[in-house]
Amino acid sequence: MVARRFVAFLLLFAVSQFPLVLASVIHEWETISIFTSIDDKRLSEPVRVETPTVKRRAIALGKRAGDVKKLSYGGIKYTFRWCPPGEFTMGSPETERGRNGDEASHSVRLTRGFWLLDSEVTQAMWKSVMEPGIYESDKKNAKRTAKLYRVCPMGYIGLDDARRFCEIFGDETGCAVALPTEAQWEYACRAGTIGPFAGTGVPAEMGWSAERTENEDGVNPIGVHRVKTRKPNAWGIYDMHGNLSEWVADRYGEYDRRSQIDPKGPSEGEKGVCRGGSVLCEPNQCRSASRISRADGDFRDDTGFRIVLLPDPPEGEEFDLPGPPKGEAPGGAASGVSGDSDASEPSDPVGELIFKTEAP
Repeated sequence: MVARRFVAFLLLFAVSQFPLVLASVIHEWETISIFTSIDDKRLSEPVRVETPTVKRRAIALGKRAGDVKKLSYGGIKYTFRWCPPGEFTMGSPETERGRNGDEASHSVRLTRGFWLLDSEVTQAMWKSVMEPGIYESDKKNAKRTAKLYRVCPMGYIGLDDARRFCEIFGDETGCAVALPTEAQWEYACRAGTIGPFAGTGVPAEMGWSAERTENEDGVNPIGVHRVKTRKPNAWGIYDMHGNLSEWVADRYGEYDRRSQIDPKGPSEGEKGVCRGGSVLCEPNQCRSASRISRADGDFRDDTGFRIVLLPDPPEGEEFDLPGPPKGEAPGGAASGVSGDSDASEPSDPVGELIFKTEAP
């Protein structure tokens, strides 16, 4: 009798556990399906999570050249330097060594200041914005690789990719983000200097060119180096000479030799512009005035970009973001800059976003 009751108890217990076992099997199958779909997607496009639209964030002006604005987004730190309104001579004099024929000297006045990222966009910045799922996985499974992401510049970037980064980053942070114009780039590079190279004026001290391609960092076969390993210019901005060539917002064309106010270059053109030269260039190709025409989809290991954070315009005026030439879909301007201009800062649904402004 006891044996029969024990067997009956076991059968009853097994039957009662069947729903739990079935649920567990279903859960495991769904989990496997999810990871399989993510792996498939990684081969085609980044895995992104839809987030609510973030309100426009108020960006204040700097007080003096070189002021610092720090931003933390998605666990990655961004440092911007203030470039105040001002005038400078763009291009190069005919006596400058290594000068090219497309560097006609002319006067430029920039009426609005801007915040420029003090280094080239790093691999960590790129991955945290464009491939957040992949970046998180790499950070957990390969700590050394994740550390290199934070200090290595992101190369092999086309112009459309750089524009897309600005658009997504602007949407998710509520900031006005763009590529710098040629005039903004050269103005920030010179930081008040008039010679071929900013800072100390010595190419080897200011950046990495073909004369300094020893791959001491062991990062990249072409010798691209970690950001901020050379000296900054007077405004605290690094790597404007060499390392990676940098995309700007303008189309390539001849300069207008007349005095210019907030120039943006031609509105149309077959090619874009890269500035600053790279580790594959001779020092003379990394001068402040050097410029290279390049097709938008020209992907090269030595080509990257940096971004501009634009402060709020005067009351009654709108943002004047540099963008693609006429006839193209917007890609270089942050679509998150329109709408509510409330200065309050709502919580960021994607990642931590902290601003801090301080003197250099």
